Amino acid sequence: MRSLLHWLGRFSGLAVGGHAGRLAELLVDVSVLYQQDAGTGIQRVVRSLLLALGENAPPGFRVRPVYATKTRSYRYADPDFLWRKPGQRLDPGEPLRPRSGDIFFGLDLCAHILPRHRRRLRAWRRRGVTMQLVVYDLLPVLRPDWFSERMTRNFRQWLHFLAWEADSALCISADVEHRLRGWLAQHHPNASAHMSIGRLPMGTDIPVPVSGHGIEALPEDSIAKPYILMVGTIEPRKAYDRALDAFERVWSVYEKDAPNLVIVGRSGWKTEELQSRLHRHPEAGRRLFWLADADDAVLARCYGRCEGLLITSLGEGYGLPVVEALRIGRPVLARDLPVFREIGGSRVTYFTNDSPAALAKTIMDWIEVPGACTVGVGEGWDQAARRLANALSATSSPATGRRNEAIPLHGISNAA
Repeated sequence: MRSLLHWLGRFSGLAVGGHAGRLAELLVDVSVLYQQDAGTGIQRVVRSLLLALGENAPPGFRVRPVYATKTRSYRYADPDFLWRKPGQRLDPGEPLRPRSGDIFFGLDLCAHILPRHRRRLRAWRRRGVTMQLVVYDLLPVLRPDWFSERMTRNFRQWLHFLAWEADSALCISADVEHRLRGWLAQHHPNASAHMSIGRLPMGTDIPVPVSGHGIEALPEDSIAKPYILMVGTIEPRKAYDRALDAFERVWSVYEKDAPNLVIVGRSGWKTEELQSRLHRHPEAGRRLFWLADADDAVLARCYGRCEGLLITSLGEGYGLPVVEALRIGRPVLARDLPVFREIGGSRVTYFTNDSPAALAKTIMDWIEVPGACTVGVGEGWDQAARRLANALSATSSPATGRRNEAIPLHGISNAA
C-alpha cells in the first residue's frame, strides 16, 4: 500500500500549466494500455516500467502518463487508470502543454495513433521538447505475412514517423537495434543526422497483479502436474501449431511419462484454425490447457508450478517470458534465435529442428536433464527504471537544453 500511495503521490496536485520553478515533465505515452490492457508482452513492459518510473523519476522531472486517441490529441492520463475496475469511467484529463526541457517518452507501441498527431508533436519539438521512442521489434515490416495488412500499414507509417521526428530510438535488444539500423540505412539514410539509437534497459519481476482480478479463483489450480508452460498471444509467429504437433507426438509415444502442455496467451490474429484446434482437441482439459484470459496472478502461479518454459517463436524483439522464467529458476527450451542467445546465453537450451518427432524427442530429453538454473537472473524493473531515468535526464536536461545525444543504455548482460 505504501508503494501504491507513493506512486500516486507523484501525480497528485500537479499543475498542468507551467509556473516558476516548474519541474520538467517526463510524458510517458501509454495510449494503448490506457484504453485496454490486453495483457500482451509489450503492455506488461509498459505497465511495469511506468510503475517503476513512478518510484524512480529522473532527477529534475515529474513522471506524467499521457494518452491520445485517433481523433483526440494528447492529454494527461488519470493516474488511477492502472487500478480501474471494469466499467469504471476515468477522468479524461487536461490537454498537454509541454515546455522546453520536457521529454515525450513513447513507451507504448501506438503505431495507429502517434503518426496522426505528427503536426502537434513537431510543434512540441520546436519548443524544445525531446522525443524518445521505444522500438520493440521490426517484425511487421520484415515479416508482413505474420500480421494483418492494417497492422503492417500502421507500423510502416510509425517507423517513417520515428525516422523523421524522433530524437532517440530506444531498442529493447541488440538484435532489434541491428535490424533498425539496417532498415534506416535502406529507407532513411539521413536519419542519423538528428536521431541517436540506444538501448532501453529491460527488467523483469515475478508478475504482480494491479487489479486483483482472478486472485480468488485461479483456474490453473485444476491443472495436473507436471506441465510445460508456453506464454504469448496466439499469433502466427509464435508457432504454437508446431508445439502442438510435437506434443501430440509426445503424448502418443511417451504416454505416462509425457508432460501436459499449458498455454497462457490471448487470442490473436490469423490463427482461427489453430484456435479451433486448441478448443476442440481431444486432450483439451486433460493434457492440453489454454488459459486465454489469465491475469498476472494466474501467470505467476503458472511460472511457479511449471516444469519449464517452451518457446517455439519464429521471431521476437526480446522474449520477456524467457527472462521471467530464468528469473525464478525455471528451465527454458527455446528456438535458436539470435535474440534468445542474447538474453539467455548458456542458461537456455536451444533447438533448431521443429519437426514433430525431433521436437518431441528434444522436449523429453530436456525434461530429463533440464540443466541448472540460477534464481534471480537479470535485474528488476526498479533497477532498469533507475538506469533509464538517469540516462533520460542526462540527454534532455532542463538546465543545459542538451538534445540529440546518444543514450548509453544496455540491457542485461548475459555472458555466461
